[in-house]
Amino acid sequence: MGETACGREEKAVKSYEMYTAFRDVASTASWDMLLEREAVICGEPDWVAERLRAYQKVYGFTDLLCWTRLGGLDHRKVLRSMELMRDNVIPRLRDSQPPPPPEV
Repeated sequence: MGETACGREEKAVKSYEMYTAFRDVASTASWDMLLEREAVICGEPDWVAERLRAYQKVYGFTDLLCWTRLGGLDHRKVLRSMELMRDNVIPRLRDSQPPPPPEV
């Protein structure tokens, strides 16, 4: 159950429970803790591209969703982060291929 904007408790939609659990954990997490546990990938473009490529080899993802406006980050910094991803990270991942899916 999670509290809605109206202040009442509401049960998470089936199969979306992990999102409300993540929200609850994230509300108590510090930035240093998130970095230490590699819950976020943040840093110089070379390092970010390297980490994403390594995670792709492990998890086999083909799509990427980036949260760029965390914790009220200044709009100019958000835009700069998006530019760095567009210009310096994504091009390095274009030729990256996930591992083949396991045979069933």
